[in-house]
Amino acid sequence: MKRYEQNYESIDGLLRTAKASMKLAGAGEEPTVGFGERCREEFVGRKFEAEQDLYTAVASPWDEGLALFEKLRNNIADIVRPRRPRRRRKFREDEGDGVCPDRLNMGQAYWEGFGKPPRQAAPMITVACDMATSAGMRSESICWRGVSAFVISDMLEDAGYRVRLVAYSATDNALKGGGQNLLTYTIKDHNSPLNTSSLINSVSGWFYRTICFAAYFQQKAKGWPKPNTSLGRPRPLTSDEIDDLDLDVDLSGIWNEDDARKAVEDTVSRFC
Repeated sequence: MKRYEQNYESIDGLLRTAKASMKLAGAGEEPTVGFGERCREEFVGRKFEAEQDLYTAVASPWDEGLALFEKLRNNIADIVRPRRPRRRRKFREDEGDGVCPDRLNMGQAYWEGFGKPPRQAAPMITVACDMATSAGMRSESICWRGVSAFVISDMLEDAGYRVRLVAYSATDNALKGGGQNLLTYTIKDHNSPLNTSSLINSVSGWFYRTICFAAYFQQKAKGWPKPNTSLGRPRPLTSDEIDDLDLDVDLSGIWNEDDARKAVEDTVSRFC
């Protein structure tokens, strides 16, 4: 089966492709991409009067998403506490932070202090969240996979890991003539800080159903078939795709807060 891939190393790269598609829609070449039936509020999950309103939203904090992140993060913090390396106890003859009575009685160096934990290279983890969603799913439910990914990434980085955060949409029959499609975009790499306030909108239902959808319609620049109207059916990643993306965590099937809490608890417990 033929597979078509779009891999974006940043949200900006994905956004540039989406803008190019919107430009074509404005010229009448791809009418299904523009601000018409596909961008209606009840489907997208947010009201956009014009194309520029969408780009402004992408560049601005998403208050609803931040509230969900903070609520989930705060609830999980009381259940799962990531472990940090312990500081090493050191004893000296002349000075320290306190006295160890047992060592004093035994005539040993009794001044106690704490040295830094042994330095180790921070382990790297890749966390991915599935964005593909059937048309009948409410927009508000789409974001829970992404919110879970942000909370997991935040907690693992607190525990000393370096996290790469990726979102993807894997579908069957997205293009005319069949085949499999995979769209991925990196939200943050291992060396970047997790700036939740400016990044969490990239896992919203309205981002997926506008920016990601628009990106599909630029595939003809690669000589690929045009997308089907439905943009295909969601599917799980193949084992080859998981290996290619070097995934440690794949978050899918999370549609509400209870699902999200369980996913975060289970995942953080695996690594901490």
